[in-house]
Amino acid sequence: MLVTTATVDPTRVHAALLGIEGAFAAGVLHPDVLRAFQSIGASVTSAEDVTVVARSAALRTDNPSVVWSAFFNFNPATINRLIPDTWRQVSFDDVLQAQTNVMKPLFDEALASMPAADLAELGALCRTVAVTARAASEGRPLCAGIASLPLPEDDCLLVWHTACLLREHRGDGHVAILVAEGLSRVEALVVHAAMMPRHAEVLRRSRRWSRADWQHAVVNLRLKGWLTDADVPTFTDAGRERRAWIEDRTDGLAAPAFETVGDKGVERMIALGRVYTDALEAGGLGRKLLTNVPIGD
Repeated sequence: MLVTTATVDPTRVHAALLGIEGAFAAGVLHPDVLRAFQSIGASVTSAEDVTVVARSAALRTDNPSVVWSAFFNFNPATINRLIPDTWRQVSFDDVLQAQTNVMKPLFDEALASMPAADLAELGALCRTVAVTARAASEGRPLCAGIASLPLPEDDCLLVWHTACLLREHRGDGHVAILVAEGLSRVEALVVHAAMMPRHAEVLRRSRRWSRADWQHAVVNLRLKGWLTDADVPTFTDAGRERRAWIEDRTDGLAAPAFETVGDKGVERMIALGRVYTDALEAGGLGRKLLTNVPIGD
């Protein structure tokens, strides 16, 4: 049974986020953002570096331990390489503004193919949800950082802002549940890999964990009863049940952000999100960006 303080259907809220989440990905994966950060003096060399710098900018801290804690499953070597040095070279606001300067014209161009009335309706729903999520950022550090920023007036930027805000709102809640389950950073990634075994190596490499780190987590999860002895991460019945509970609980914690739009608003966000995602894909801000992202050894 799902446990939530919201009255909206928690099983539908993730789909509402997924409809606009592509904007978040575009904002850290587009190569022009990397070049913009380099042009203002940030020592970033990859999309991974951009992700760390862009997502941590709103936290406004130069303490790498705080950033690592909030990011949860990243290898600390990447964060320690970038933080605090990045913030000695550039300011938090300079990074956020450089990212916006790049993405504004890109979103404008891509979303020109989306019916104006649909974009306006999606923007209005996003504004309502964003205001609610901002008021529910307790215990959610990355969400709180985004929540401290002003809401954009422009619909294209507003949907992007809301995608970032809701992604961190959900992610922070998810991390809290993983911690409550007693899962370490790498163990949580391995558990995720058991849901999609073909992508296990990509998950390991994307967060820069060594094979030894990964195997150590696999052994621990077997001892805890989450995984079988199969070479590829494979759930036991108990492990599958626990992972399903984690996802359900994450939905329950994410649901209050959508309370003010209700179930009808959530369904409209899902429907409009499909149109939005199609526009991003057609405009070059979709999945093809992923194909050019290096993921380590």
